[in-house]
Amino acid sequence: MVNQHATAATKARILDAAENLFADNGFRGTTLRAITTKAGVNLAAVNYHFGSKEDLLAAVLDRRLGPLNRQRLAKLDQVLAAAAKTGRLPAPRDILHAFFEPTLRFRESEPGARACITIITRAITSAETIVRDEFLKQIEPMGRRLLAAMQAAYPGLPSHKLYMQTRFCLAAMQPLMMEDNMARMAPPDFKLPHELDRQLDILLDFCCQGLGNNHD
Repeated sequence: MVNQHATAATKARILDAAENLFADNGFRGTTLRAITTKAGVNLAAVNYHFGSKEDLLAAVLDRRLGPLNRQRLAKLDQVLAAAAKTGRLPAPRDILHAFFEPTLRFRESEPGARACITIITRAITSAETIVRDEFLKQIEPMGRRLLAAMQAAYPGLPSHKLYMQTRFCLAAMQPLMMEDNMARMAPPDFKLPHELDRQLDILLDFCCQGLGNNHD
């Protein structure tokens, strides 16, 4: 009889090991042998639970992004439902808040979140197309829902302009996801806000200023 607790623990060790090694060395720079050594399992365990190295990468990202996307979608649905109830267009700030707030809280959620953010940063900035393609596959449904919500907020705005401006808003969030590194660039006399709520307010102010002339 399969011990489900032991099985779950083994899978978690493999995921933890892969997550940390992918963050430290990249996908290509990490071997299955390194993962099995760090996790304290044999290769058969990886093959049994996940299959290929690519499938393991997908599981690593899904473990973090799956719950995060569900949180973001739930908050976005709340914003749209509230707007529909009042008969008004959804407020862009509320839409962006529904996406940004869970994302920034994810940054501080647990130690593994930092490793996942590093993997995602590598995916965006490196030539590791396998990681980038898997990341985009996992966030594409969320991205489409976000864009549809922004279209509801700006029904008369040309789609290409809305797409570019939404992308700019998402890009504005990235420095906060890499806060530890970006903070080193600030002069010593700059007092940077470390409270998440304050960072979120500044980010939303910045994005909404950029979006502000869309109703003109």
